[in-house]
Amino acid sequence: MQELPSGTPNTPPTGPAGMLARDPSDSTWPGWLGGFAIGIGSLMVMGACCGSIGVFLPGWAMRTAGMEVPPPPAATLVFMAIDGVVGIVLAAFLILGGMGTLRRRQSGAGKLRTYAFVRIALALPILLGALWMLPANAEWGAKIAQASVDFKERQKPPIPVTQMERDAASATEPTTFQRVSVMFTALGGLVFPVIVLVVLGRAGTKQDIASFDP
Repeated sequence: MQELPSGTPNTPPTGPAGMLARDPSDSTWPGWLGGFAIGIGSLMVMGACCGSIGVFLPGWAMRTAGMEVPPPPAATLVFMAIDGVVGIVLAAFLILGGMGTLRRRQSGAGKLRTYAFVRIALALPILLGALWMLPANAEWGAKIAQASVDFKERQKPPIPVTQMERDAASATEPTTFQRVSVMFTALGGLVFPVIVLVVLGRAGTKQDIASFDP
């Protein structure tokens, strides 16, 4: 059995000294967390833009075709304006935080942490706002469907109207599926913020961040 040189400790490094032996450059979390943050932030920006287009485009197209379509309800416009501004701000934190994390900067991790806390704090207001908007949206959708039915029946000869279209014109209350979808979407939006806090809260991650550039 080979003997250790005199004065060499016979135990492996433990405690903080042993933990500090890991090389932060070997960590893979900045790559995948930063990449996901940039991707999700970009999707949020696209979603905010497409959401605004989706509210106004159908009505504009139907009015161009000669249909009498009511404007979007005030509840929808108010919620979308607030949700759009909040979404853009959160997306900015995600994209900038993701870029900083990829570059291994402490400020990047700080922005991601801020995003996560703010998004979790806003979960309940967002859910309540979406549920508050549902009845107005359902009534508006019924009016749009009725405008389509009226337009078809005014044509000469009249364009056939299906029973599904007539049912849509009378559906002035939110369906159970719509309510469940809103709740599922609100809860699903908490998944990534929780992942961010879990990853950034690990002891190894905190050591890596301490070694990053400010």
